[in-house]
Amino acid sequence: MKRSNFDKSKKSDKSEKSAEAPFALFYRINQAIRDRRLFKPNQRILIAASGGQDSICLIKILNQLKSQWNWQLGIAHCDHLWQIDSFYAASHVSQLAENLNIDYYQCITTKVFNNEEKARLWRYKILEQIASSHDYTAIVTAHTASDRTETFLYNLLRGTGPDGLQSLSWKRKLKSGIRIIRPLLSTTRFELTVLAKQLQMPLWPDKSNQDLFFKRNLIRKQLLPYLRSFFNPQIDKTIAQLAELLHAETVYMENIAALIRIKAHKKDDTIAELDTSILKTLPLALQRRVLRQFLYHEMRYRFTFTEIERIRILYCNYKKVQKVEMKGTQWVMYLHSNCLTISRT
Repeated sequence: MKRSNFDKSKKSDKSEKSAEAPFALFYRINQAIRDRRLFKPNQRILIAASGGQDSICLIKILNQLKSQWNWQLGIAHCDHLWQIDSFYAASHVSQLAENLNIDYYQCITTKVFNNEEKARLWRYKILEQIASSHDYTAIVTAHTASDRTETFLYNLLRGTGPDGLQSLSWKRKLKSGIRIIRPLLSTTRFELTVLAKQLQMPLWPDKSNQDLFFKRNLIRKQLLPYLRSFFNPQIDKTIAQLAELLHAETVYMENIAALIRIKAHKKDDTIAELDTSILKTLPLALQRRVLRQFLYHEMRYRFTFTEIERIRILYCNYKKVQKVEMKGTQWVMYLHSNCLTISRT
């Protein structure tokens, strides 16, 4: 394993002091990995790298920690073709992977995406394919505490419920069994900027992060500085803590709702049924969650709050059998005295 520059003997007291922060940050991130059980020893880990500051720092950090965990690392770069010079960013990441003797994978989109969400979905699909093909059990992204704050505000302003406000989570399991891991969620973007300068990391500036066409950049460049100046200088930390609390409570509530749904849920080849007599005894928050889970489990369609509330009010105020048309779907819903049934049209 190659030794990094900060492993070499220091020539002056000044350089020793400048190296203290990197080791302290590495220790804190390693401790978060242990405390949250993000990774296992001997694991194959695929790092998603854009070539920007955060992902380059992530590569350096995991490469520094890999010897004590015996990890096998890989690096993947997905090119969205948002920049004319995106080739150079890919070349920068590729060169870093070669210097560190880490396997490198690259994918270039065949179409240009006009919004962040479509690009994100494509990127995660490609990363999962690469991980699955090369036996990686975890995909690691460089999302930071700063990203968590920005995502929270983005979802809040766009319109969402508590589940959306929990923002980015430390780990998430995909259908394939591969996990998305975000080990930097307690680390701010500023801390990584300091790290990059201390270690003199060669960085490729991601120009798309400066483009105010993207709403997240507006939040980062204009909204958050305004909130820090006029409302709360610690707004990033405040929102990150709130997102962490919401995540823990959401996981708990979802697990409780799932147990109730299984008890109230009946199904045969053509019809799915939910026992609404059970739902009526539940607190309002659980009623909504159980109903939402049931509908998504059967229809794979995410209902809005307004749609869920309309259905809930109908079964709570039941007077007669009612047929509820589900616009835009191939399903029809019937409300009976103590049950809700859905079937394909």
